[in-house]
Amino acid sequence: MTQNGHPTALTLALSAGWFTTGALWFVQAVVPWTATGSLSHSSTIDASALIRSGDVGSLAPTFAGWLLLMLPAVGLVLCASAFSMHRVTQAFRVLAAVAALAVSVALTHYLTGFRITDFGPGALLAWLGCVTGTSLLAASVLLPSS
Repeated sequence: MTQNGHPTALTLALSAGWFTTGALWFVQAVVPWTATGSLSHSSTIDASALIRSGDVGSLAPTFAGWLLLMLPAVGLVLCASAFSMHRVTQAFRVLAAVAALAVSVALTHYLTGFRITDFGPGALLAWLGCVTGTSLLAASVLLPSS
């Protein structure tokens, strides 16, 4: 969406939205996901390191430690590619939004049991990222492309 070779205001707004979504998904990993319980003072990065070290092998499989790193990794890629309008970038955004939604549902179920009162800042940031990402996908489809 360019006009005379320059991005339109809509393109810039969508790009800023994708940057914000990526930042939300990255930052959620460094703050606690739950407001109560044993993980209320730990981030998902801390939990991932603990799981990958094998210290809690009986509680969670090793792949879960890598799964916890998916949201921040996707967030970094979204931030880096926020101002790209390439088709590959747009396809990645669709996959990122779907994957982030799936991971957020799984983490929310496992860590909080979907009890909103147990949501910590990490859960709130992840879900805010899901809402903005889904809204941006809808806007990309519904708004005129020229």
